[in-house]
Amino acid sequence: MRGLSSQRKHGISSQRKHGIAERREKMTGVDIFETFVAAVCSANLAVFAITWVHELIEFIKKKRHERAETQEMIALLEEKNHRCSIEINALNARIAELTEKLLKEKLLKGGNNDYE
Repeated sequence: MRGLSSQRKHGISSQRKHGIAERREKMTGVDIFETFVAAVCSANLAVFAITWVHELIEFIKKKRHERAETQEMIALLEEKNHRCSIEINALNARIAELTEKLLKEKLLKGGNNDYE
C-alpha cells in the first residue's frame, strides 16, 4: 500500500511538471508582452525610487550646509553683539561721568541756573 501511494504522488508530480512545461511552451506573444511590460514597469519604479532617494540625500546635504552657514553667522553676530554691549556699557559709564561732572559744576555755581 505504501508503494502505491508513492507511485500516485510520483505520477501527480510528473503530471504537474508536464503541465508547467506545456504552459511554458504555449506562451503567446501577449504573455511575453505582459511579462515585458511588468519588467519595464518594475525597472522604472526602481529607477524612480533610486533617483528620489538620491535627490533626498542631496537635499539633506544642502540643508545641513545651509544650517552650518547659519550657525556660523549666528556665532559672528553673537560675538558682535557682545562687543557692542561692551561699547554701550562704556558709553553709559562715560555719560554718567559727564552728568556727574555737570551736576557738580552747577552746584558750585550756586544752584540751578536754568531759569536765569
